Amino acid sequence: MNQTEQEVMQQAALEDEGRLVRAATHDLEASGSVSEPVLTALVHALGDSDYKTRCAAAEALGAFGPAAATEAVLAGLSTALEDRESQVRRDAAAALGALGFGAAARGEQEPRG
Repeated sequence: MNQTEQEVMQQAALEDEGRLVRAATHDLEASGSVSEPVLTALVHALGDSDYKTRCAAAEALGAFGPAAATEAVLAGLSTALEDRESQVRRDAAAALGALGFGAAARGEQEPRG
């Protein structure tokens, strides 16, 4: 396989992953269920090369609310706060807020009490 064929295959895989994340987001938001494999896939998608896929993953994680606040999800979203794309950073901060970690997303300490 030459370089052009490899690039076409890689682009197709990225497009498929993006479509998959967006479809899973839609279906899971409608059903309201959150499973560990889905969370794992969405955390993985936060590192995708396509910023739209990273945004969709952050939005989906936020849509699940506090039920999605696993260690891996929080770590993935925290890392996404430093993404090179501002929209990904905004979506990650919004997701952390939706998960109940708004102050952490702003770099503040959670209130004690």
